[in-house]
Parts: sequence; structure tokens; C-alpha cells
Amino acid sequence: AVPADAGIMPLAVRATTDRTHTPPRPGDELEYTVTGLNLTNGSAWQAAELKDAIDQKLTLDAESVEIAPNYATRTDKSTALGSDAFYEGFNWAGLEWAKVPAGGGDDGYEFDDATATLSKMIGSVYGGQSTSVRFKAKVADDLGKRPGEGDKLPEIVNKPAGDGSYGKPENDPGDTTPPKPLDPSKDIDVIGGIDPKPGEPSAPEPIPVLPKDPAAPDITTTVEVEQKAHTEEHDDDRILVGDTLGVTVTSTNHGKDSCLTDAIVKVTLPQGMEPKEGTIKLVDGAGKPHDVPFSAYDPKTGVIAVNAGDLYGGESAVLTFDVEVVSVYDPDNPDDPSNPDSPDSPGNPDDPDNPGNPGTPGDPTPGRPTDPVIEGGTLGGTPTDEWEREHPTDPDVEPADPADKPKPGTPFVPTAPWEDLEDEFVSTPPAVDPDMPPVLPSNPKLEDDEDGPADIKVTKAAENLDRADGTTHVNDVVRYTITLSNAKQHSMWYDAVIRDRVPEGLEPLSGSIKVTGADGVERAVPDDAYDPATRVLAVTVGDVAGGRSAVLVFDAQVTEEAIGSDVGNVADAFGTRPSDAVPGEVAPGVTRPTPGVPFVPEEGWDEFDEAHPGISNPAPTYPSSDVDGAGGVRPADPAGDGPGGSAGDGSGQGAADGNGKGSRTPIRLAQTGDETLGMSVALVMAAAAGGLMLTAFAAQRRRQREALVARHRGQW
Repeated sequence: AVPADAGIMPLAVRATTDRTHTPPRPGDELEYTVTGLNLTNGSAWQAAELKDAIDQKLTLDAESVEIAPNYATRTDKSTALGSDAFYEGFNWAGLEWAKVPAGGGDDGYEFDDATATLSKMIGSVYGGQSTSVRFKAKVADDLGKRPGEGDKLPEIVNKPAGDGSYGKPENDPGDTTPPKPLDPSKDIDVIGGIDPKPGEPSAPEPIPVLPKDPAAPDITTTVEVEQKAHTEEHDDDRILVGDTLGVTVTSTNHGKDSCLTDAIVKVTLPQGMEPKEGTIKLVDGAGKPHDVPFSAYDPKTGVIAVNAGDLYGGESAVLTFDVEVVSVYDPDNPDDPSNPDSPDSPGNPDDPDNPGNPGTPGDPTPGRPTDPVIEGGTLGGTPTDEWEREHPTDPDVEPADPADKPKPGTPFVPTAPWEDLEDEFVSTPPAVDPDMPPVLPSNPKLEDDEDGPADIKVTKAAENLDRADGTTHVNDVVRYTITLSNAKQHSMWYDAVIRDRVPEGLEPLSGSIKVTGADGVERAVPDDAYDPATRVLAVTVGDVAGGRSAVLVFDAQVTEEAIGSDVGNVADAFGTRPSDAVPGEVAPGVTRPTPGVPFVPEEGWDEFDEAHPGISNPAPTYPSSDVDGAGGVRPADPAGDGPGGSAGDGSGQGAADGNGKGSRTPIRLAQTGDETLGMSVALVMAAAAGGLMLTAFAAQRRRQREALVARHRGQW
């Protein structure tokens, strides 16, 4: 017999998961081991029973119950009974475990559904012996949701217990004295917890249930871009410099029962887009709105990074702000402020004090992207990360204070390059708005207005290549330079064409036409850019961006028809504004036409002029200072006396001149040889006498023009 005060019969509980250093998660399977120990030598715990009232948040695996009958109790007295240290190195798997069926009795176990209590009779446990019962239970789903305001994480509470009796020895024959029942509150100590205080029995502590760690595919980011305001009227299938955009970035955790801890919403703006101060706002996963300080924006990297708090499964954090499109990136224009090499650039690498400088020595962040796309992303930690920070296993590491968690709506300041952070955290790949229209430059002004002069200008200069005395003579060669310029930064005139209406008395020379596009490359232009029939010279010069120019140069020889005539030369230019262009044809990355191609409108010049308003040089250009609208061209020098040498014979067919100016061969009609030209002249003369001959000549000229148009069809 063992008197009640002779000793204690402790009961220990042990829980294990596949993450022994962190609490369980929804869906985890836990294994519980309930052990009854009789620590009183020479006593017997008779009719012993082990019990465990499992938490309602657990579901018992009815097939998992096992028993390890009496075995020698571990006698390590240096550590607290029931603690992890007490059982360290204990060979639990080496015990003789046997399956226990449901149904009660000596062999089975009972389970009370009302109280969720498992009971197993374990017979007699003698002093110095222990008996263990183990079972598995699954943590219920839906425990990973956001706790209520001020609430703690869900907790699992298990209440192990024991029952039985003590008294006369079981082998005392004929003794009918009934054993005395144990008083569990006095005779049984329940030992629990991870590390009970030495010598002080403690009840098992509640076990918190953490949300699951989210899988990377469960975290998504979406970006939506809408147009909120235009400074110039245009369709919504494009964005122009000067527009205001509304940006919405949504970070969502789709992982059921999971949590993305300390989420960060990150948005990267390219060169030329700037957020409007006072517009950055966040609605966190709990639905609370926050005004975000403008310091969340880093002009150097173009990144807006905001702490969004914890995102539980099914929750989203939404970041919104307005963006002004202030420029387009032009890598070929060093004067463009959006170019990082520009002195005015927010990323000028020569200014170490410039907050937008991506080239500051030691700066780990890259410069801003140049593609006109807004990218969004989400980063965050896991409940495991957070638990380990707050419950470090290293005794030399101070636990993190939960109160120090980043507050939603505050700026996130990276402590390492973004690439490293994206590798360290759960993160999403860059997301963009698939429906975001292309970003195009602004429209240049074609006319002067109250706000200032026009942005697009055409200027024309003439230089007599044969003499510098201010006079012009028949057979002189005059070089015309037509410059088309765009003065408005971050604007564009697409598909620009320069047209020169060459007056009678001037004949463009073969091989002399050249174009220097806005890219600065000079290109030779085929002679058929000039149509002798209409006396129109027209050449594509490509796209002319703000701050750029395109130049058309050609030489013309003065002929006898110039004497007494107005040879003032007017040049026109045509182009397409970004608001009128087809976005798919001019979007960034699309191959654009090469300057220097002859241009002939399919519909003819009259209809083309009506549909494409252009600009002209304001006043006619004359070959020299003594020539004006009333004339002023002088006869050719006597043969051998003029600057043109042998070309001074008036034929217009001369070879290279004496000053090395190249060929003086005029561009003829698209026919073969002088014989054809002579035939045309004859037809003109005959036309005065007969309508039939005039009709024949007109038909021939029409065929010539149709052939010329066919060669250049489709260039506009």
C-alpha cells in the first residue's frame, strides 16, 4: 500500500511536429505522448488510467492510438521532470508500442465526443515505472485567419489527467480491503510546458497556432493604370507626356490559412514619370486606410516602397497614387533632361550630391529603368521568420519585440539591394498592367499662339557655290539647305517629310540630294525624290524628336528661265503628331522608317495638303542678296570667263565644274535619253495646232507620273 502522502505520481505531456522549434499550423498533424510515472518506490498505482482532453481545434486520428506498457522511468534528477531536457536523448521509438483499438475495456480506449477526452486503462504501474499512451491529432483548418482587434493567435489547450487507486499489495491473498481511490487534485501532479520551473510542477501551457507560411505562387501583384487628366486632347489608346495617370497596385495573399508577414508593396516608376505628392495612399489587409508620406518614394531608383502590414489568406493591400508623365527617355539626345548623362538629369552621374544620381560611389541600387512601364511587386516574410525573431534559439540573441513590427502605411527603407531582398523574402515577379497604353511624346505646336512661338519650324538657306560677290548668274550652282527643327522637349513629329517646290529657272542636280536625319546620320537620296514634271522634291526625314533637327540639302543649277523671274524658293514640312499617330506604329521599340526615302503621296499632293496641315519657311529664299521677287538673275558669263568654266555655255549639260563642285547634270524626267526629251518638246509645239497631239502628250506625262507614284507608293 502506498499512502497518499508517500509520494507523487506525475503525468507528463509531450507534443511534437515536423517543426519542433515553431508552433503548429492549420492542417498540421501533432503527435501527443501522455506518460504516467510512479515515482514512489515499493508502491503500486492500481487500476491506473491515463486521460487527455484534447482541444476542440484538434481532430483525433482514431487509428493512431498506441500504448507502451510499463518501462523503467528515466532517473535523471538533474533536470526538471517533464521538460525537454529531462527527455533529451530518450529513445521513444525503442519502446514496445502496441496499437490500441477503440471501444474501451482493458484492451481498447474510449473517446468522449462531448468532452473530446481520450481515456485508456493502463493496469498497474509500480514504483520506478512509467507507461505512455500516444496518439495523433490534426489541427483544424480556418485557424490562420486574422485575429480580431487585440486578440491573440488561436491556442490549443490539452488537459492530461490520471485516475486510479492505491492500497494493499495486489498479490496479498485473501485481502479484501478495497484499494483507496486516488484524489487526482492531491495525489497526481500534472507536469507540462516546455520548461517547467525546477521543483515546481506546472500545467501544460497553451500552444499557439501560427498561420501557414505562404507559398510564393500564393502571393500575386496586379497593376492598373488609368488616365485621369490630359493636357492635350487625345484618345485613351495612348499616353502622352503631360498626362496624369492613376496607379493602383494590389498585393494579394491567396494562400488559405497563411500569412505574409510585414508585407511590402513596391512600385517602380521609369524615367519620366513622377508621383504627385500627397496622393500616395494605402488600404491594408484589415481594410484600414493610411496616408503614406512622400518619403516612401526614392527618386534615384524610381521606387515607391510601403509597409503594408500582415496579409492573411484572402486579404489584399491596395496602394494608390497619381503619376505625372513629365518626359520620355531619349538615349541619343544628351541635352534631354531624361537622359542620365544630361546635366539636368535627376540621375546625373557627375553630381554625387544629386538625390537622383544612380552612379554615386558605393550605392548598391541601380539607376531608374528607361522603358515606359510601371512595375509592381510584393515582398514579405513568413510566420516562421517572425516566430524565430521573437523566440530565438540562440541564447545570445535578443528576442525581437512584437511591438516593433513595421506599421502599415509607413515607408519601407531597404537595407540591402533590392535584388538581395527579393531573394531573401517571399516575393512576386514584376507585374505590369497588360492594358497600359504606350507612352508617347507630347504634341509640338505647329503655329504661334499666345503662349509663344511654334515648336516646329522650317528654315531655308541658299549658298551660291560658284561665286561669293552677292550676284547670281545663269549656270551658277546654288546649294539649298532646308532645316526642319522641333524646339519642344519630349515632343515628337513622326514621319516627317520635307517638300521643296522648285521654281522655274532652277534645276536640281543629279547626285546632290542628301538628308541628315534627327539621328545625325547623313544619307544620300535617290534622284527620283525630285519629280521634274511637277517640280516637287519630297523626301522623308524620319521622326523629329524635341530638341532635334533634320536637314535636307540639294544643289540646283540656274537656267535661262531664271532671268527676270521670281525664283524664290519655299519649302514645306509635314508630319504626324503623337495624338494623331497610330500607336502600334510608333510605340517604343517599334522599327521606324529610315530617313532619305523619296516621298510621293498616293492620293496626290492636292488631297494630301488638305489632309495633312504642314508648315513652310516664312519667306521665299533667293540664291543671293541681289535676287528678289522682281528678278535679279544675270546672264551667264562668257564661255571660259565664268566661275563654272566650260559649264558656262548655257547647255546645262556640263561636266564637273572648275571649282570641284561635282556633276552639273540636271535631274531629267523619268525617260531614256535626250531623244525622248526632244520628242516631248515637239509634242508641246504641235499641241498648238491640233488637240490630238496635245492629248497624246498629256497621256504620256500621266503615264510618267503614274510610274513615279508606283515606285514610291506606301511611304506615308
